[in-house]
Amino acid sequence: MEEGCINDRMITRRKSDELKIELKKIRTQIIKLQKKQLGQKDKIAFAYYRISDLEQIIEKIQAHHQTDQEDL
Repeated sequence: MEEGCINDRMITRRKSDELKIELKKIRTQIIKLQKKQLGQKDKIAFAYYRISDLEQIIEKIQAHHQTDQEDL
């Protein structure tokens, strides 16, 4: 009966080791996905900044154009 317990412990330990390895792999995948998501958020934030910058430039051009029209 003791031999059966030893075999069960070995199987349990092996399963535990396999699960630990699988957990490491999953954690690594999660970290990669989080980094990718952060990169996408940075790109979106930069696009919003650039749009805002371009809108300000357009407003300035329109204001200058309006001034030019009034001067004529």
